[in-house]
Amino acid sequence: ADLVNPDFASLAESFGIRAYTVNSPDELRTSLDQALQLDAPAVIHVKQAPGCEVSPWQFIHPNG
Repeated sequence: ADLVNPDFASLAESFGIRAYTVNSPDELRTSLDQALQLDAPAVIHVKQAPGCEVSPWQFIHPNG
């Protein structure tokens, strides 16, 4: 079965945390600016197409 992520923005808001959902780099920039202006925690849920993830290991251990 495929795993499905929850709606992280809704989950954060259910705990009283300000949350943003973004679908593009421009939306991320705007949401990040707004979140950094808060004097409180915030969650930014960045949505992306399944399978487009890049493994971080090439950056963490470039020779390994």
